[in-house]
Amino acid sequence: MLKLAPERLIDNEPLDLFAYLDGVVMGSGVFEDRFGRLRQRFHVTMRGTRKGDGIALDEVLVYGDGSEERRQWQLERLAGGGFSGRADDCVGVVTGSAEGGTAVLRYVFRLRIGGRIVPVRVVDRFYRINDRVVVDRARLSKWGVKLGELSLVYEKRA
Repeated sequence: MLKLAPERLIDNEPLDLFAYLDGVVMGSGVFEDRFGRLRQRFHVTMRGTRKGDGIALDEVLVYGDGSEERRQWQLERLAGGGFSGRADDCVGVVTGSAEGGTAVLRYVFRLRIGGRIVPVRVVDRFYRINDRVVVDRARLSKWGVKLGELSLVYEKRA
C-alpha cells in the first residue's frame, strides 16, 4: 500500500505567486469542455526568473498527442497587491490579484480551435495547498458562454 507523508496544509496564508513561480515548477492537468468531457491531457514545465518587482516565465506544455506549446509571460507587481503583464498568446494586458491563499489572473487568450484562432476570456485561479503544491483552475468563455475548464496541479521543484 502506498503511504504518503502528510505535509502541513496551509489555510489562508498568503500565496506569493511570484515567489512560488521563481525557479522550476512542474505540473499535470486536463482540459474539459463545457459538458465535462475530457478533451486534453497535458504536462507543463514553468521556469521563472525574478526581475526586480516582476517575473519572467518560460512555459512549455506537452500534450497527450505529443504536440508542444511554448509561451513567454512577463508579470509585474502593482501597488496595492495586484499585478499586470503580457504573454505571447494573450490579447492586451493580463491583470491579477492575490488574496489569502489564492491568486487570480484574468486575460483574453488566443485559443486554437480546429485550425482557427479564437480569442477567449480566461479567469485563472491559483489555490495554495502547501509550500510545494498549488492547484490551478481556469474557466474559458466566449461572449459569456462557458467553453470549458482547465484543472492543473503544480509542484515546486527544489
